[in-house]
Amino acid sequence: MKTLLFFLAFAVSNCVVSQTIVPFPDSIASWTNVDSYYTITGPNPITDQVVTITNIDEFCMNDLDTVINSTDYVQLDNCSGTYVGALRDSSGVITYVPKDSTEAYLLYDFNAQLDDTLSIYVYDYDYMITPQITEAVVFGIDSVDIGDGIQRKSLELYADGSNYNYSLFAISGIGSTSGLFRAQFANVSNSNTQLFCMTENNITLFPSYNTTCGNASINENEVSFFEVYPNPSTDKLHIKGDFGNNQVTVTLLTTLGAKVIQKTLHPSNMEINVSALSRGMYLVQVKDETGKSATVPIFKE
Repeated sequence: MKTLLFFLAFAVSNCVVSQTIVPFPDSIASWTNVDSYYTITGPNPITDQVVTITNIDEFCMNDLDTVINSTDYVQLDNCSGTYVGALRDSSGVITYVPKDSTEAYLLYDFNAQLDDTLSIYVYDYDYMITPQITEAVVFGIDSVDIGDGIQRKSLELYADGSNYNYSLFAISGIGSTSGLFRAQFANVSNSNTQLFCMTENNITLFPSYNTTCGNASINENEVSFFEVYPNPSTDKLHIKGDFGNNQVTVTLLTTLGAKVIQKTLHPSNMEINVSALSRGMYLVQVKDETGKSATVPIFKE
C-alpha cells in the first residue's frame, strides 16, 4: 500500500508543469506595440470592415546601462535613439523609471500569487501620453512555451482603471502581450492594442520563437496578412485577409501550445465559434495555401 501511494504521489508530482521565471532582457532587445481600430463601412459587418493602424511604438535596448538612485538599470530608447526610460529586473520584479524621473514604478511581478493586488504602471489609451498607476488583481497564473522548450511563468491581471477597465497577460522574459507598458482595454469599442513583435539578441520571442515578425506599417493599414476581430472576443471570431478564393487553415492554441480548434475556412465564411472556450489568452495561427503563416494573440472573455 505504501508503495502504491508513493507511486501515485510521484506520478501526480510529475504531471505538474513547472513554471520558470525567465529574466527580462538586459542587453539587446526590441518591442513593437501596435494600436488599431476597425470601422464598419456598410451593411455587412464582416466584409465591410476597415482596419486602421493608429499608432506604432518601437522600443529598443542597446546594451547601455545607467545608474539611478545608486541602482543599476538598463537604458530603454525608442528605436530611433531617443531615451524613454530605464528597466530593471530584480528576481522577477520588473520596474521602470521614466525619463525625467527618478521614481521606479512596477511593471510586472512574476512572484505574485493568485488574488494578489499589484500597483502597476500602464499607459492609458492615448498612445503613450498619460501613464497611470492602477490596482490590478492577479486572476490567473500559468506557463507558456513560446517554442523554445521553456515553460515561462505568465500572469493574467484585471483592473478597473480610472478611465477604462483593462486586462493584461504578461509572459516572463517578454512582458505584456498587449505591448510594453500597455494593457487590453475592455470598454474601448472597436479597438485593439497588441505586442506585434518582441526580440532578444536578434531572435524573435513573440509571437512565437525564432519566427519572422514582418513589418508593421501605418501606411499599409495592416500588421499582418490577416486581422482577427473582435479582440477580446466572446462568441464568434472573424478573420479578414486578402486570401483571394484560396482556403486557409486556422488553428487556435492555448498559451501552452495545446491545439483547441483547427478548421479549414473559405473566404466566403471566415469565422470561428469560440464561445465554448474558457476565458483567457489564446494564439490564432493562420496559414494559407502558399504556406505563408502568421500568429496573433487574442483574449477570450
